Amino acid sequence: MYLQAKFGVVAALLAGILSALGVMLASGYETHPSESEMREALERELDRFASLEMTMCGLVPRGHDRTDAISCAVESIDKKTPFLVASQERGEDSDVWAGLVGDPQGGLQFLVLDSSPHGQPQVRAEYFVTTHECQEPALSDSGDGAVRCRNYGIR
Repeated sequence: MYLQAKFGVVAALLAGILSALGVMLASGYETHPSESEMREALERELDRFASLEMTMCGLVPRGHDRTDAISCAVESIDKKTPFLVASQERGEDSDVWAGLVGDPQGGLQFLVLDSSPHGQPQVRAEYFVTTHECQEPALSDSGDGAVRCRNYGIR
């Protein structure tokens, strides 16, 4: 009788330890999206703003030369032709892109695409998009903030 009771306590204790270990291992092994999955998610979101007549000025990763992309956007703004340009920004805890979309009437939308706007661990390849009507774009081919808007209202 004593042996059976002791065995039951040990079995219950072992089951509890194994269960806790399983939870710890499962939470520590969350998968994070690959770079290619994130790129596909970014392009999927930007496709919502694209049109057939639009000039794709570029999607410029942080640290890459963005001169051609910015020149294309400036020229498109001057000519009032549809375009899209986006540049990767420095995010604190997520992947952040800033973009500008021009329409045939000369209207501009400033976009912010953030993969984790609330700082949660990223487990899916997705972006959350905020759009603003842009009255005065600020484009720079060097330094931080390649694509900005000086004067905008929430759209």
